[in-house]
Amino acid sequence: MTFDWHRIVEILGVITGLLSVYFAVKEDNRTWSIGILNAALFGVMFFVDRYYVNVGLQALYVAYNVYSWRMWLYGGPQNEPPAVSRTPRAAWPALLLATAGFTALFGWVFDTYTDGSLPYWDALTTALSLVAQYALTRKWLENWGIWITANAIYIGLGVAGGNYWFAALQLAYIALSAAGYGRWRAELKAAAATAPEAA
Repeated sequence: MTFDWHRIVEILGVITGLLSVYFAVKEDNRTWSIGILNAALFGVMFFVDRYYVNVGLQALYVAYNVYSWRMWLYGGPQNEPPAVSRTPRAAWPALLLATAGFTALFGWVFDTYTDGSLPYWDALTTALSLVAQYALTRKWLENWGIWITANAIYIGLGVAGGNYWFAALQLAYIALSAAGYGRWRAELKAAAATAPEAA
């Protein structure tokens, strides 16, 4: 009996990906350890499929998950866990510029110098994912909307590469992200309501 290692890696990536986002919605630090495993698995899959920008993204995720883990433990005031907040208005121009710049630069590089598949779409999903990850690390509420945008594009990349489990995972991610937005928004409202009482 022969094993389809590519499909096994993809399915394991699906399972760890769902667990990672589930724990992120719950603000549970297990999201980061599982996220490290998930990034390693999808890095292998993307390498086989020649989505090279996303291979680099998964490698970055491994390191960034370690950093995010620490931030969720000690990144708040007085080295406490940070609270959910809205994305500062001043941060949006930088986030949009980073997304556009990364997409244009790396899309061109991988289109020109590699045999990468759909390089500009590959670069766009990578840029959106990096921005979303940055916002998630800081517990900015709007990270969930950025993730939903990236996941919608990933559906197309998954179908184009024949990775239907991966494409289905993006639908689950979108549902979890919507749930995450609702949960975090309620938490933010509850915190705002209790603030005057505490004062």
